[in-house]
Amino acid sequence: MKLLLNHMGGTIGIHEDEWPARPPGFPEQVEAALLDSVFSLRSVYGSSNAKGPRAVVNRWAQHVNRPLNDLRALVGEVEKLGGPDAFRKVLQHDGIAVPNSVDKPTKALAVYVSAQALVELGVNTAGDVIRERSRNPTALLRAVQKGRGVGPQAATYFFMSLGVPGVKADVMVKRFVNKALAGRVSDADAAKLVEAAAQTLNADVIRLDHAIWDYESKLARASKKMGSERGVSPGG
Repeated sequence: MKLLLNHMGGTIGIHEDEWPARPPGFPEQVEAALLDSVFSLRSVYGSSNAKGPRAVVNRWAQHVNRPLNDLRALVGEVEKLGGPDAFRKVLQHDGIAVPNSVDKPTKALAVYVSAQALVELGVNTAGDVIRERSRNPTALLRAVQKGRGVGPQAATYFFMSLGVPGVKADVMVKRFVNKALAGRVSDADAAKLVEAAAQTLNADVIRLDHAIWDYESKLARASKKMGSERGVSPGG
C-alpha cells in the first residue's frame, strides 16, 4: 500500500481534488451501462471516435427514442429487428467480443445474451441491479457475464457505470500498480490495492480508478505518438 501511495504522490497526486472529475456513468440507465461496458472492451475513448462506445449508446437511444432503463424492452426490440445481427447494424459497430474465437461473436450479440440472462433473473432496471447485488450477487454476476467475451472487468465496469463503487483492473490500472510495486500483480490484487488506497485517503474509488486510467492512457498515447514520429523521421 505504501508503495502505491508513494507512486500516486509522484504522478496523479494523493488528493482527490488533483484528479480528473469522476465520469458521470449511466445511473438509472441500465441499457446504456451494459452497452458501454461491453463495447468498451479493447476500445479507445475519445470525442472524435465516431465508432466508440458512447456513439453506440447514442445510436441505440436515437433508435428506441425512450429512456435507456429497460432490459426487457431491449431484448424485445432486438428480436423485433430480427436478431443480434440486425441489432449490430442499428448500432453501426462490428466489434468482436472474442477476437481469438473462430466464430468471432460480436459485441452486439454479447449485449443481447447478457440482457436476456439478466431479464430471466428478474433484473430489468438499474434499480433491479442494485437490489440484486445485495440479494444475490453471484447469480447477478453470472448473468452479466453470460454474453461471450463479457468477463469480470466488463462486469465491474457495468456496475461502476450504475454508480456501484469499484475498480476496473484493466491494462492501464494494472500497469500503474505494477510500476508502483516494481512487479506484476493479478487483476484482483490490483483492484484491491486501488480500493484500499481510496479507503486510506477517504476518496471516491471510482474517481481514483479514472484518474489512474487517465494518467496511463495519456502516457500510452504520448509514447505511441513519439514512436510514430521516430518511425517517419529521416534515418529512423
